[in-house]
Amino acid sequence: MKLYPNLIKAVIQCLQDIFGNEYKYADKVIEKCLKSNPKWGSKDRAFIAQSTYDIVRHWRWLWYQSDLEPTLGEHKLWTIFGIYWSFIQKEPLPQDWKEFKKVPNKTKACTQKAVELSIPDWLDQLGTSELGNLWATEIKALNHQADVIIRTNTLKTTRKAVMASFLEHNLESIALEETPEAIRLSERRNIFNTPLFMQGHYEVQDVASQQVAHFLDLEPKHKVIDACAGAGGKTLHISALMENKGQVLAMDIEAWKLEELKKRAKRAG
Repeated sequence: MKLYPNLIKAVIQCLQDIFGNEYKYADKVIEKCLKSNPKWGSKDRAFIAQSTYDIVRHWRWLWYQSDLEPTLGEHKLWTIFGIYWSFIQKEPLPQDWKEFKKVPNKTKACTQKAVELSIPDWLDQLGTSELGNLWATEIKALNHQADVIIRTNTLKTTRKAVMASFLEHNLESIALEETPEAIRLSERRNIFNTPLFMQGHYEVQDVASQQVAHFLDLEPKHKVIDACAGAGGKTLHISALMENKGQVLAMDIEAWKLEELKKRAKRAG
């Protein structure tokens, strides 16, 4: 795959925003970046998003391989990108780009699991003490890109109807057994600009989060407090399971998340 300097600079800017003094959410940073240039095509956008997420995911390991003192200077982040591109994506770097002159020719062996998996030492210690032998499997799974899972909004439609609509757009999907609303998409695609999403027929929500509302054994006219609602994925699911006949009090310490929930609730009906 051919590399373009402007796209790499976009990735570097995202990393600077994510790891800067304010530690911004990666998804919000990437969303803002992609909106900043409407001329980028779908492949350009996918490159920026995937590269940023991958580098964040392998952040500690990449710096270990660089032998550099971690900073957010642009020249160092070019090296970090080069290591990512060479040894994680396993793609060749342009030989004549001066930005990649400090990229090593091979990787160093890594004996520390926390460094290899790019997690803090305290988290590795906590995971080991809490989960024992299960921890190694769990943390490796968390270092992989998640599947795209959506939750059908049963107030408006059925899982079968949503899957049929995806198929009409050449997007295959699988009904999951864990919840009656869960669907896994066969590939990553922008599903936020479809009429069905605009009309509130589905939300993106992982399976574990979808299971929570079902564990509550909800019935219409229940009153539920969602004390850590965030942007309200579970809040909306709870409302749907109560068939819009109960009360849900959604709370969070971040006001902007609740503002986002208001928009989602209106869309979901």
